[in-house]
Amino acid sequence: MQSSILNNQRMRIIFLASVLSLFSIVASASTDGDSDGIIDSIDRCQNGETDWFSNQSTNADGDGCRDSTEDWDDDNDGFDDDANSTIADDCPNVYGLSTQGEILGCPDSDNDGWADLSDKFPNESTQWNDTDQDGYGDKLSGHQGDS
Repeated sequence: MQSSILNNQRMRIIFLASVLSLFSIVASASTDGDSDGIIDSIDRCQNGETDWFSNQSTNADGDGCRDSTEDWDDDNDGFDDDANSTIADDCPNVYGLSTQGEILGCPDSDNDGWADLSDKFPNESTQWNDTDQDGYGDKLSGHQGDS
């Protein structure tokens, strides 16, 4: 009988410890230390500025960093929003990975490095230019290259 009572008490202690532990996890997951409206667990600037609230016009990508002063890459593509940067994003509000030519950080549908904006063949990764405008790409070894 006494061992049954002890087992019951142990079970209650384990249960209470589990509840307290779960409460701690939930509380920390919903903490918003800088009061910007983005919980710390997903806030890239969780200890950032406190005099603002995140919305589409102040934090376009929803990462918890104020676009105007804390976030140097609003579309999270790895290219800087600052036009004076050595890796400046030519499409700062649109995610893109173009790395070739004069246009960086813009959408590149065929992943050939050339931005769709300047790629004569945006859906063909082996061609991107057509100098003579005959409909065939300049790269001989590419798909439908000039002959």
